[in-house]
Amino acid sequence: MAQSTATILLADNDPVFLSDNTEILEGEGYHVIQADNPRQAELLLEQGGIDVAVLDERLANNEQEGDNSGLLVARNTAPQIPKIVLTAFASTEGARDALRK
Repeated sequence: MAQSTATILLADNDPVFLSDNTEILEGEGYHVIQADNPRQAELLLEQGGIDVAVLDERLANNEQEGDNSGLLVARNTAPQIPKIVLTAFASTEGARDALRK
């Protein structure tokens, strides 16, 4: 397989998710940069050099139902970089909120 030059920011507070998915993506030839909290993700996005970001919606705290810190990072940081927001805690209201400008 040809080596990709694409760089992916993978941001999640779950170290197992980060490790497993970094291994998969790197195995496919992507360069992966990890962040485990909202501030670190913001800083990395602001530095540039990232082609796409994959962010956990509850980036600060999985146990806090109202945590949408990953969504806020996606909305408010580096608008020119495409972002994918994932969550293991899906809800209708969360989906509506994610789709609002």
